[in-house]
Amino acid sequence: MGKITVLVLALVFIGCSDDNDLLPIENPEVEKSRFGVDGLNQQYLGDIAVLGDGISGINGISWDDIEPNAPQNGVHEYRLQAEMTALNTALTAVDRKLQLNFRLSSHWALDRDPDNQVTNPEDGSSEDGIVGVKEAHEEDLAAVIRFILNNLEVEALQVGSEAENEWLNGEAYVHALSTIYEAAKEVQPDITIMIFGFNPANYFTQPQNFNPALVQDKLDFAETVIRNAEPWYDVFSFHASREFEAIAPTFNWIKDQMQASGYDKPIWVDDMYSGPWLDSNFGTASEKELFNTLVSADPQAISTFDSLQAGYMVKKLTACFNAGIEKVFVSTDVDFDVYYIPNWRYAGLIKSNGLLKPAYQNLKLFIEKTDGFEGVKNVVDHLYEFTFIDKDPVYVYWNDSNDQGNLSALNGGAFTIHEFAYQTGETPKSSEVNALGSYDFGAHPVVIELRD
Repeated sequence: MGKITVLVLALVFIGCSDDNDLLPIENPEVEKSRFGVDGLNQQYLGDIAVLGDGISGINGISWDDIEPNAPQNGVHEYRLQAEMTALNTALTAVDRKLQLNFRLSSHWALDRDPDNQVTNPEDGSSEDGIVGVKEAHEEDLAAVIRFILNNLEVEALQVGSEAENEWLNGEAYVHALSTIYEAAKEVQPDITIMIFGFNPANYFTQPQNFNPALVQDKLDFAETVIRNAEPWYDVFSFHASREFEAIAPTFNWIKDQMQASGYDKPIWVDDMYSGPWLDSNFGTASEKELFNTLVSADPQAISTFDSLQAGYMVKKLTACFNAGIEKVFVSTDVDFDVYYIPNWRYAGLIKSNGLLKPAYQNLKLFIEKTDGFEGVKNVVDHLYEFTFIDKDPVYVYWNDSNDQGNLSALNGGAFTIHEFAYQTGETPKSSEVNALGSYDFGAHPVVIELRD
């Protein structure tokens, strides 16, 4: 999933308003918060800051956006410097950091193959696949990275989004990555370098829905990058774009590739689609119906989707952290007025008119109760324990069956149950109970805290 123009729009809005010779630098520590929000609409930046996640991710900015023309006689003409300064000011005002996706897209600096078409992650269109950075422009790539980081305060720099859908050669991507890594660490030694917004969809849980040869090409690209890129990145990121059941198999596959190459690094989700995936080809009848009514922006369909998103987001975050993912950027901050995938238009935490959606309220509660956890354990069924160094565990629970479920692992005589919101205008509610058997649990997730 790519939403590449977002940063350029945000900046304009704010402004108006041989690899062995390179020496990798160790990244000392990644940002501690477990959460981020993907997307940066400056109009609602204050509302997003209230969530307490601390960092906005932007997918993203391209080489062409910054430097649309090749340098002449070694002289670079860069754009957006004033807009970057304004963005720094806006983020500082609400105490937020920035995760930036730099998309290696340039009409003059890259070799492309017109006989190998790939899918543009921004709008679904076809374009010539990237073969690599032209040798004559490798120093220009380093220079544009230095320019960005000397003007924009970036906590984490992601190199590409869904690179497997743009690049034809994993080794060439790694070569470009090493150039970016060295340039970035020269300017900012503690910056976190992320790769590469891998989007495996649900390859590992529903392989029958995909072209096997195409899937193998994508996996081969990812495996090649993981095998060769170890010195040149700090965090591997992927898109959790489909059902939450696909998250753990994807995480495990990535870890297996790292371990086969003799190393281990953190895994983040830089783009967690927060609603239920609606598959117009392979979904259930009700999913197809909702998808089709969202196409026409039916108000009742939008309301239904908002309610489904409110609970599904909590389940998906829980699945991410239970799998072992270190940090998750929830997509997206604000609904899109236009986007080529209909259900993605309504995956925002805030409506395009500024109304806070139930998913916004629920994310705020989820961050408040779980951020800073040390570990997550699936106790039984859909009961998950979040453990902390300095406070008692909290639990996330839902029950998809009609019975009460197995909660015998929760010892204690008194509990606070936090119920999430599902309608616009609602906020989460809390109930105190002396026995869990007296509470009617269901498919909607809740947070359970033990009371003293």
